Amino acid sequence: MTKLFISFLFVFFLAACGGGSGSESDSNSNSNGNNVGTDITYVVGEMKVSTGADDLYAPAHDAAYGNLGYACSINNNYYFESANVVVFGSAGYPDSDFKYAATLVENNLDSAFEKIGINKEEFSDARPYYITKVANSIIDFMSYGWDVDGVHYDITNMQLTTPFHAHSAWVDMNDQTKYKHVEAYWNALNNAEQYMFGKEFESVSNRKVSELYDGEYRMTQKIMVCLTDEMDSIVYGEGTLLGMNLPPKSYATRKYGDESQVVLHELIHTIQQNISSPVRGIGRTLDHWFKEGQATFLAGQTTASSTDGFNPVDVVTWADETSVFATTSDAYKHYALAYSYLDENNSANQMKEMLYDIRYFKGEGEISPSNHVSGVAFESAFDNNMTQKGGGVLTIQEFRADYQSLMSQ
Repeated sequence: MTKLFISFLFVFFLAACGGGSGSESDSNSNSNGNNVGTDITYVVGEMKVSTGADDLYAPAHDAAYGNLGYACSINNNYYFESANVVVFGSAGYPDSDFKYAATLVENNLDSAFEKIGINKEEFSDARPYYITKVANSIIDFMSYGWDVDGVHYDITNMQLTTPFHAHSAWVDMNDQTKYKHVEAYWNALNNAEQYMFGKEFESVSNRKVSELYDGEYRMTQKIMVCLTDEMDSIVYGEGTLLGMNLPPKSYATRKYGDESQVVLHELIHTIQQNISSPVRGIGRTLDHWFKEGQATFLAGQTTASSTDGFNPVDVVTWADETSVFATTSDAYKHYALAYSYLDENNSANQMKEMLYDIRYFKGEGEISPSNHVSGVAFESAFDNNMTQKGGGVLTIQEFRADYQSLMSQ
C-alpha cells in the first residue's frame, strides 16, 4: 500500500467526521417536513441471508461506508432487498427495522434524482464498479507505473478498451498531475469499462488483485443502507458513496418525526458523492457550505430568511464552521440560503454539470479545499457553470466577496 493511498484514506475519514459527509442532526430539521407516521406501509421486498460465494454481501471495510457504517462490513450477509435498495444490518434487529429503512429510501429516491436533475440510469452509469480502496489502488498503480526487467511501464503502455488520451507532455508531468489524469479517465468509465480496466490491471501489474473477482470488493449497484447503532436520534443519517447509514427504528427515532426529510437530505449527499467524487469523497472536493446547502435546501429543511450579516460561503471546510457560526443550527440554514441564490439563478442542469466537471477535473493545483480556500476542482467547476441574477458569469470569489450585496438584490 502506497503512502498516497494511506493519506487518502486518512483524509477521507477526517472529511466524514462531524458532518463532513452529511451527518444529519437536529440542527437543521424542519418539523413541517416529510413526517412519517407509525402506520407507514412498507415497500415490497424480501429478507435474505447470503451463504454462497455468488450471493450478495455488504462490501469489505472501506471509505465508501463513510465514518459510521463499518458495522455492516462485519454483519455483511443479512439484508432486506427491495426494488432499488438493500439494507444490511445485524440479524438481531427486527425485520421491521430493515423494511422501514428501505421504505424511507425508496419513497425519497425519485425525488432526490429529480431535485439534482438526473435519472436512475444516469446515476447507475456514474456509480463506481469497485469500492474506494480498489479503485484508488488501480489509479495509484497506473499513475506511477511499475518496472519489469529495468523497463518502466504505466497506463500509456496498456491495451485498453477505452483509450487513455495522455497529455502530450505525459513524461514531463509530476506525480500529482499524472494521478489527476488517470483519476479523471477512471471516473469517465462506466461500470462495464471499469471492470475491463480492472482485468487489464491484473494482467499487467504483477500484483494479482483477487478482490477484482470478489463480490465484497464491488459496489452494490442498488442504494445500500447500513443499519447501525453508531447513529442515533441526533446524528440520524450519514450520506455515503454506498448509500447511507441510519439507526434501526427500534433503536432511535427523530423527535420531530422528520425521518423521511432527513433521508432525502442524505440521498442528495449520496448523489453528490457518486456524481462528483466517486474516488476522493465530497469532503475532499466540494466546499462544505455548498454540499450542505444543496442537501438542506433541496430537502426542504430550514432556510434562513435573511443573511443576518453571516457569510456562509466562507465555510469551505467543516473545520471553518466554528469561525463563522456560533451554532450548527445557524450554519445549516445559512448554507441553504446561500444555495437558494444559486438555485434561483441556475438550472438543475447547470448544477449537475458543475458536479460532473469536478468528477472529470485534471487541471493544475490542489483539489482539496482547506482553511477557507476552495479546491481548484470546485472553483473551476463553479466558475464555469454558475451565473448571477440578471445573467453573467458568477465566480466563487465574487460570490464570497459580494455575498451580502448579491443576496440583497
